[in-house]
Amino acid sequence: MTELLERYLERFGENFPIFALAGLDDRQIEALLRQALETGELFRPSDPGEDALY
Repeated sequence: MTELLERYLERFGENFPIFALAGLDDRQIEALLRQALETGELFRPSDPGEDALY
């Protein structure tokens, strides 16, 4: 996964928001990274809403 995270940073100039995906396993996160790299679109996690507790 480290390589994918580095590629994401190089391509988009910002870190992948892995902190927002705490409920996903590595395989699921890697799939999201690959999708972003293949499509050329930044990954944006959905907004949890103003009532969300962190």
